[in-house]
Amino acid sequence: MRELLRRIFVEDWTLKLVAFALAVLLFFVRSDWEASAPAYVRLHYIYPEDRVVTSELPGEVKIVVRGPWSRANRFSEAELDPITIDLTRRDEGDLRFVEDMVRLPRGLRVGSFTPPSIHLSFEPKVERMLPVQPVIEGEPAEGYRLGRVTAEPRTVRVVGARSVVESMRNAQTRPVRVTDLRSPLEARVKLAPAPRFARIVDTLDVLVRVEVERTLVERTYSNVQVTVTGSSRTGDIQVVPPVVEVVLRGPQLALERLQGTPEVAVDASPEEHKPAGTYRKRLQVVNLPPDVAAELRPDWVHLTIGRPPGK
Repeated sequence: MRELLRRIFVEDWTLKLVAFALAVLLFFVRSDWEASAPAYVRLHYIYPEDRVVTSELPGEVKIVVRGPWSRANRFSEAELDPITIDLTRRDEGDLRFVEDMVRLPRGLRVGSFTPPSIHLSFEPKVERMLPVQPVIEGEPAEGYRLGRVTAEPRTVRVVGARSVVESMRNAQTRPVRVTDLRSPLEARVKLAPAPRFARIVDTLDVLVRVEVERTLVERTYSNVQVTVTGSSRTGDIQVVPPVVEVVLRGPQLALERLQGTPEVAVDASPEEHKPAGTYRKRLQVVNLPPDVAAELRPDWVHLTIGRPPGK
């Protein structure tokens, strides 16, 4: 061990002294070398009240920090304050970044910016009241259809760039699903985002009310035979005209459940004990569901019992 230590510290001591001197010299020389380090600086904007910025504004800018190696090597971008850009006093055009915008520790400077500039464009700010347009998705259940659809509030205030706001016709909601709906629906939904460079103020959600109603359809039956009821003298009764046209109106499902041709009848019971003659009688369609309406063409007939008078 003693021999090993002697060789390390005693042998070739001249060469070791030279190496030590060169290391010390290199340390001081290297400290004066210029070095660079990249960093990102956040951008903070002060927006004007009467105008809307319609150009792309980055959230940060990249810089290259230059200075002595000893300082640049110890630099941290956490030391950087955001760059504040007051847009209230700016005109349209290119805004170039300059070194004075960045505060760096003493001895350091900004070598470059990326991007070197940003383009500024503005539009006048306007405000409008727009109707709320509910967006409906899907279809009600079979046999039903959409009725009245309303939104509360009915209008909202929109603020933004003049060209954008003036092109808007309404403020749409996010979709309201009505698939297989059979009864009224109330849903609170968000408004869809406004177009770029515009925003909706006051409220961001609305109450949408959706009403549904049964689908009404119409069916026409021609040459429907008129049946005489309420009399034992059917063999002596003549009906003119003997056939009529029937129009049924009602919910689609109700009409689909009807089988065959509707039954049209004339009640002859009041004339059961009357003398032979011709009587004008109103017709009716029997055995109809309560939600189905009928129209007869014509809706009356001449009912002749026995031998007509004068014959």
